[in-house]
Amino acid sequence: MLFNHSEVDFAVKPGDRAARMIIHVIPTPDVAEVEDLDAIVRGEGGFGFAGV
Repeated sequence: MLFNHSEVDFAVKPGDRAARMIIHVIPTPDVAEVEDLDAIVRGEGGFGFAGV
């Protein structure tokens, strides 16, 4: 599979070689350190409880 993001056509001829590279940005969110977390409602079963 070849993705051509150019406005110009790209011809692949027999014998041409292709290399693959995927460049992907991995965002790193800002982290805030806190002394205490606000209380939240998690239901009867606690964190991750599916109700089964």
